[in-house]
Amino acid sequence: LPVGQMVQLPNGMQAKVLECSDDGSFTMDCNHPLAGKDLTFEIELLKVTEPKKVSDSGYKLDRIPLEKQIEEAQETGLDDTALDVIFSHGTERAFTGKTSDGTSHDSKAKGTYVCAIGGLPLFSSEHKFESGTGWPSFYQPIDPDHIIERKDTSAGMVRVEVMCARTGAHLGHVFPDGPEPTGKRYCINSAAMRFVPEGEEIPK
Repeated sequence: LPVGQMVQLPNGMQAKVLECSDDGSFTMDCNHPLAGKDLTFEIELLKVTEPKKVSDSGYKLDRIPLEKQIEEAQETGLDDTALDVIFSHGTERAFTGKTSDGTSHDSKAKGTYVCAIGGLPLFSSEHKFESGTGWPSFYQPIDPDHIIERKDTSAGMVRVEVMCARTGAHLGHVFPDGPEPTGKRYCINSAAMRFVPEGEEIPK
């Protein structure tokens, strides 16, 4: 289980993975009305899957430590909006977003959108469409291995959050109201990405 992942438990409870050990054991923090009391939970482990080291499209998926991410953010000069989106699950204002290289949210240039930290390819301009929402919208990621989707109950609603698989950076949310062939709308913050024009090499 990835550190930071939220796990849905019975009776509406949620637990956050705090720590994973080499022997497969893990520590979780559970938010519940009975928190603080001595409780015993029985959790059935259905399947243990080794996380992929390399995606199906050939990109490294090893998680970048948070300290390294912060260093890279400082070195590349990410602005306050990008830092808020990536590290604090913030949202840029609609119709104002720009990627870390300055590409506008509504750009129609051909190329690849990579994570602003770590550079993992996330979305292609081929899959981008105009949703009218004011945020870059895509109907599919470049590679499903490159993103993590998880339930998000913040802001008084239930949504599906989208994160970078290499860094855990918050990207945005995915909704079931997109165009064919997937019917999905990946609503992504520009500030969480960097645009790489078609023809430029992207390190694996």
